[in-house]
Amino acid sequence: MAERNIFSSLEEVDKSIDAFISPATPYVVGLQEKTYGSSDLNKAIVAKSRILWQTKEVPYFGTPFVYVGRKILFCHQGRDKNKAKKGKESKAREQHNDHHRKKIRNVPQPTKKVGCPAAITIAQIALFPEHVIDSDTERKRKTASKHIRSLLDSGDKLQIMVTTKYYVHFPPSDCHIGHSVVGMV
Repeated sequence: MAERNIFSSLEEVDKSIDAFISPATPYVVGLQEKTYGSSDLNKAIVAKSRILWQTKEVPYFGTPFVYVGRKILFCHQGRDKNKAKKGKESKAREQHNDHHRKKIRNVPQPTKKVGCPAAITIAQIALFPEHVIDSDTERKRKTASKHIRSLLDSGDKLQIMVTTKYYVHFPPSDCHIGHSVVGMV
């Protein structure tokens, strides 16, 4: 089972990720949205932001929220992001048959990537704790969302109390495929 943690600050998130990552299995940033880590929530929460109640990363807990940003860290031996580029270059080399060819090294292993699916997902959300609903009905969700939307559209974001939370999803250790996770190879 994957481990899911909730943090209230970016420093806590960084500490937990540093504690989770071992030297044998480093992670690389695969995706980071511009607004991730933003401390100025007024800029991150725009009038067009969608008010959510649950997502794949964030379970339902009765409080509406808005996505601020997300960051995904992939295992360093995940999928090869330059595979298409390497294929185009090799085709271009094969088609270019004149005597001014570049010397090609014989590389027995073209990439270290083995397609490991392990990834750490971090979702930063802005919660609206004053608009909690007691029972999960579509009507209550819609009325609370409309009220928040009207406050956001009015332009007076100071009327809305907002708190930031970070949902971090750690992969299980058996999620690493195709390489060792015990020690340096």
